[in-house]
Amino acid sequence: MPFTPNFFQSQDNTEELKSILGALIKYRRIEESMSLSFVADILHINKGYLSEAENGKRFLAKKHIQTLFDFLGSSFVDSPAILYQLRASLDQIFELSIDFHYEKIQELCIDILKERVTYESSYGFFILLS
Repeated sequence: MPFTPNFFQSQDNTEELKSILGALIKYRRIEESMSLSFVADILHINKGYLSEAENGKRFLAKKHIQTLFDFLGSSFVDSPAILYQLRASLDQIFELSIDFHYEKIQELCIDILKERVTYESSYGFFILLS
C-alpha cells in the first residue's frame, strides 16, 4: 500500500504525529531484528537522520517513508482521524466502565479488535501497544 501523505502540512499536532510515526518505524525495524545501521545502509539513508526520525525529532522525506515501509514489508495509513476515532472509542469505554455497562464495553472492544490491522498501520498503533 503506497504512502500518501495528506496531513503533514498542519501545525496543530505535528509533534505528536511525528513521534508516533517515528515510534512505528522503530517498532517495525526492531520487530524485524534489523539494526539502525543496517537499514540506513541498505536504503542509503543517513543513520543520524533515520535515528532522529525514529525518535520523533523530524519527519523523513516522503520518498524515504515509502521506501522504508516497503523494505520492512509494512504499510502506513496517514490519517490522524484513525487516531482520534480510536481515542474516542477508548474514552467511551472508560465512561461506560464507570457505570458498569459491560455489554456496551464488550461491543466497543470487539469493534476495535475488528479494525486492529488498520490501527496497527496508522497513528493508532501507539495506543494498541499499551
